[in-house]
Amino acid sequence: MIFILENISLNEGSFIVELHEYSRFDAKKLDRLIEEIEELNKKTELNDLDVHLVFKKLFFIYCKLSDFLIAHFDPNDLFFIEDLNEDYNEYLNKFRLALEVLFEKLY
Repeated sequence: MIFILENISLNEGSFIVELHEYSRFDAKKLDRLIEEIEELNKKTELNDLDVHLVFKKLFFIYCKLSDFLIAHFDPNDLFFIEDLNEDYNEYLNKFRLALEVLFEKLY
């Protein structure tokens, strides 16, 4: 859960900071974030208040990622993402599905 915490804490070098501050889409870092969410989903007990807070922050990161992708493709917006993979939508779907599983376990 270390990489999740780095992202929700907005630490330098995290996927979301790289995207927001430097306009870099690091697919390996996003994969790592999703993998940690999937590992969290495998746990049997998630009734901890901290996990609820982590979910809220992960959902915020998902929303920001979506916003950045929309801005990237908006011809009237100056935001441009470097290194955006052609299969970015697969990453977005994988992230969403991992969050949906976590949501179902928590609520």
